[in-house]
Amino acid sequence: MPRKPNEKLPTTVGELDGLTKAAILLLAVGQDGAALVLKSLDQDQVEEVTRELAGLGRVPDEMQSAVMQEFYDISIATRYAAEGN
Repeated sequence: MPRKPNEKLPTTVGELDGLTKAAILLLAVGQDGAALVLKSLDQDQVEEVTRELAGLGRVPDEMQSAVMQEFYDISIATRYAAEGN
């Protein structure tokens, strides 16, 4: 279920939904990195993730780091799985 704007974030990354994780990742990579990611999304996805980003409020550094680490781990696992085919 989507979060309401400015609703308090859960305490652990495992409790976040994918949309919230995507918004936190965009926040963590900064304006230039976020622009590169947003270019690859369709209009509906851009609207959805930017709406979530606008309603995040303050995201603790530890949560940003945990989301980035999860993204990195999934990226590496995906790459190895693709190489194994």
